[in-house]
Amino acid sequence: MLGSGIFVLPGLAAAKTGPMVWLAYLAAGLCVLPAALSKSELATAMPTSGGTYVYLERTFGPLAGTVSGLGLWLSLLLKSAFALLGFSAYLSVLSPGIPPKPVALALLAAITLLNIMGVSVISKMQKIVVGVVIVALIALALLGLRTMDTELLAGGFAQGTHGFIAAAAFVYVSYAGVTKVAAIAEEVKNPDRNLPLGILISWVSVMSIYVFVVLVLVTNVPTEQLTNYNGTGKPDLHPIYTLTVIIAGKTAGTVAAVLAVLTMVSMAIAGLLAASRFPFAMSRDNLLPQKLREVNQRFMTPVWCILLTSTVMAISILFLPVEQIAKLASAFMILAFMFICGTVFVLREYAGTWYQPRFRAPLYPLTQIVGIVLGLTLLSAMGLTSLAAIAGIVLLGALSYAFYGRKYASQRGVFGKMGKRRELLGDNEAAIAQTLGEQLPAEAAVVVPLFGNERSAETLVEMGAALAHGRKLEVLHVTPVPEQMYMADALADDNQSNALRRRIHTMADEEDVQLEYDTTATRDVVHTIHDVANRLHCEWVVMESSHKRHRGITFQNPLGWLQDHLPCNLAVFKDAGVRYIRQILVWAEPGPHDSLVVATADHLAKIYGAELNFVCFIQDNEEAHSSQARADYVGQLIDMCEAPSKAVMLHGTDELAAIEKATQDDDLLIMGAPPDRSFIGRWFGTPKDKLTRDASCSVLWLKTPRTQTHESFDVSNITVEREFHLFDHLPADNFHLQLKTSKKEELFRMAADYFAKQYGDDISPIIISTALWEREQLQNTSVGKGVAMPHATLARAPAGKSCVAIFSTEKPIDYGAPDKQKCDIFFFTIGPSSDRTIHLKILAEISKLSLKTTLLGDIRAAKTSEEATAATHRCLDQIHGV
Repeated sequence: MLGSGIFVLPGLAAAKTGPMVWLAYLAAGLCVLPAALSKSELATAMPTSGGTYVYLERTFGPLAGTVSGLGLWLSLLLKSAFALLGFSAYLSVLSPGIPPKPVALALLAAITLLNIMGVSVISKMQKIVVGVVIVALIALALLGLRTMDTELLAGGFAQGTHGFIAAAAFVYVSYAGVTKVAAIAEEVKNPDRNLPLGILISWVSVMSIYVFVVLVLVTNVPTEQLTNYNGTGKPDLHPIYTLTVIIAGKTAGTVAAVLAVLTMVSMAIAGLLAASRFPFAMSRDNLLPQKLREVNQRFMTPVWCILLTSTVMAISILFLPVEQIAKLASAFMILAFMFICGTVFVLREYAGTWYQPRFRAPLYPLTQIVGIVLGLTLLSAMGLTSLAAIAGIVLLGALSYAFYGRKYASQRGVFGKMGKRRELLGDNEAAIAQTLGEQLPAEAAVVVPLFGNERSAETLVEMGAALAHGRKLEVLHVTPVPEQMYMADALADDNQSNALRRRIHTMADEEDVQLEYDTTATRDVVHTIHDVANRLHCEWVVMESSHKRHRGITFQNPLGWLQDHLPCNLAVFKDAGVRYIRQILVWAEPGPHDSLVVATADHLAKIYGAELNFVCFIQDNEEAHSSQARADYVGQLIDMCEAPSKAVMLHGTDELAAIEKATQDDDLLIMGAPPDRSFIGRWFGTPKDKLTRDASCSVLWLKTPRTQTHESFDVSNITVEREFHLFDHLPADNFHLQLKTSKKEELFRMAADYFAKQYGDDISPIIISTALWEREQLQNTSVGKGVAMPHATLARAPAGKSCVAIFSTEKPIDYGAPDKQKCDIFFFTIGPSSDRTIHLKILAEISKLSLKTTLLGDIRAAKTSEEATAATHRCLDQIHGV
């Protein structure tokens, strides 16, 4: 750890800030602390060799791994190149007149050969040298206390605040070694205790030595001499020699120079060895060409990686100024340590159950935020050259990944699994077979994934069995496996899984549930569950809610992308420990999930012998017609149910607060899923997420896929006061064909204008358009096959006046669908909330026409409203058997 940071850098740093350079070392050390604490946490969660590169690549994915790997590689090799130039500076004291760069290159050639040969005795020599140097530096500083002249500090911060920050950033690389113990985590005994302890002891020790020695230096050697050595106009590149001569004479100075030479050689050897391991590790991860992973069979060393690293070091020595080498090394190290802080944030919030560090960085997330802000501050003070170099490395890493790593790297990282998963929307049969083989049944009505941390796995499986209607249930115990763990270790016989299997089978025997229990280990939970749902063609996936307080600060939603892209219904259950369900509170809202909520609530009430209590919330001072519309809507929902049902009238100003209070009188709350989350909602949760977490009873929220909206309820059983005919709501002039619009916004405006005229301008187009967009925010209304079914509920629309209009466009338009499919046929439906049964009938009829007849093709081919009307009549006769 101790090397050029103390033997060479002080003179260069003093030129930036003056005699207060010792405070720059202190400031740099304090700026390193957040990263040291964060890396301690990561090391106990992932005790695997590789250190920083492994953490970043496993967290942010292969692209970030490529960029960070190259940055860390350059930082270490530049630091080693700087050490070689420092070696030349001290060697010039022992042998004046020698040219520094040729000597540095000659030594580089020698240590390259040593690294290729893998001489193990060098590591033992390094430990001895470091120990002797530490003792010598402490002794030198103690001797210097007698001759300290505090008046030499009078210059203060010679270059102001900016110069001080620039100096702190410049010496930041001196602390690169304090976290190196994490790189050999697999070899550390008792890593939970020893890894963070080793990192923190290293940090305290190194910072104390740096600050103490540099303080003694600037109070014994005038700043002018450090920044303008012997009037040459150049900084002193051997300040420890200069200090030793002043304190103890020239002979002692010569001894100090010899120690410095040995230290620089030792540091260069270790630096070349460590730096060469980065391209080697990246090659093993398929981010760089396979040639770099080749190991010499005689010496068992990665020869090509060593030669590549040595070549770049030689180029740096030849063409970069000494100061620029140190500055770039610091810049890359600052960037890497900033990402270390960000890694802790991502893993704490989104890594899932496998992330269980035994040591946790204190004051999360303040520690990480401070670390990132301090890093940005230091980088901003380093000048455009350093920032341009960082941008260049980012570009180089991105190009390397785009042209090579992207083709061969398979891992995605935690961050990559949080985003859109378009690769799962295609044909996944190969991926399914690879993930689970042949162990799954041919089909199952319900899939219940278990992760081992459920409050009661039996209760969750019982809920799945209730939704299965007596059909087969697939219980799948899923073990998330982090990227750094071998899959074979995760697949080993697990006592917890065996115990869980026994408990589930006991429950199944007691309650006569038809189920199969399987286990799997996966690096990608979302992928696995999506695969299983597709393969088994199930109707439901039932999972336990994670809406519970955790050690993070954001809302945890491990379902992420999966929540909106399952091919089946999704039920998420929060188990509050209720064993007997007698009162079910039902909160249904007009929208994509209300029919699913009502049908499921009615079914569960019949199974449990429970009573349904439908929420009807009335705002204080709400207009009479609006409150009556709410009551009528709830009344129609009650009419759909066979189980005993009643309306529960709630009043107040906050609907969710009123419902939360009402849950104290019920055993289970059933409601629709939270709407598509905004940016804030994804980070901190929606109001429904908060209700799920804080409700006094168990909670079951339900979501139906876009393509099956309103199909869950058998509308043939709905009682309507008069016989239903689609054309009562779809007159011939409601067909608008081959429109030339290319934007969804314009289409909605045209539809709103048309419906406003249908209602005699009693309802403005703005109100209709707003209602349509509010419905879109709940869930995109595209349903596949180029079809969308936008609809809205209008409180002011007269009862019995539900209206349908069919629009088609000349060319498919971008509808903003999650699957990116464009649409060219649009079934618009507008009506009052009191017509909910009519609304469900309309949507069900349109779904049948779209799926079971040629109506879509007929509408696309139709040129006039008359042709479209005739085709619709013909298709209606077909589905009704006329």
